[in-house]
Amino acid sequence: MFHDTVFLAFEAGEIQYMKKIIAASFISALLCPGEIAAADLMTKALPKAQLTTFDWSGCYAGGSIGGAWARHVGLTDVEEPGDVATYPLQSGFVAGGTLGCNLQIVGSPVVVGLEGNGGSLRLTGSGPEKFNTAIVSSTKIGNWYAMITGRAGYAWKQVLFYVKGGAGFTEVVNTVTPPVPGIAGSASRDINTWTAGGGIEWAINDRWSAKAEYMFVDLANTANIVRLAPSPNVATPTWSHDFGAVNLVTIGLNYRWGGGR
Repeated sequence: MFHDTVFLAFEAGEIQYMKKIIAASFISALLCPGEIAAADLMTKALPKAQLTTFDWSGCYAGGSIGGAWARHVGLTDVEEPGDVATYPLQSGFVAGGTLGCNLQIVGSPVVVGLEGNGGSLRLTGSGPEKFNTAIVSSTKIGNWYAMITGRAGYAWKQVLFYVKGGAGFTEVVNTVTPPVPGIAGSASRDINTWTAGGGIEWAINDRWSAKAEYMFVDLANTANIVRLAPSPNVATPTWSHDFGAVNLVTIGLNYRWGGGR
């Protein structure tokens, strides 16, 4: 009997204590609803942070300017194989336009694309024949150039590091002038070759980007043959002109539609 009385008293006291806690919680909820709401939010899973990324996908058009230089020109008298001379080409100015499209792989920093470039390029030089220095050869590379290249890059936020390669096109013009007037010979040739290079591009905003680029245009194994004009008093010798490579360094601006943030 004594034990039952003690147990009932303990149970009643515990019930009273729980009632006080519930009442206090209810009053607190009425007086401080903001704190309860905040506590409730803390118990929920927080959404994963959204990282601000830049999408390089889209097509673009732009322009560029810069400089170009080339290796020397080899001049060979075809009738006298030992008559081989070389002369340098002066560096020149290059300016052109760009049109291309990029695709950034979803969830990846990898960017791939296709690009076309074209513009004005002019490198010139001249020098004498080895055995007969009165005979002078002159060379002009350019007037125009064009490239069609694939492009692959790695994007880090708003900076794109890329490499590119494909087909290159330009023109060479050679003239050989002997001391006898009126029999100078000239020949031009359109060249189809390969080109490769790379660069870095920085997105100024969602539409505009600035870039710096280097390109190598191979002219090796390219020969341009020049023959003198026929003359009754002079034989008609022939010269072969051989070239190395053209190097271009440019800076430019592109305007892009599509992509961005």
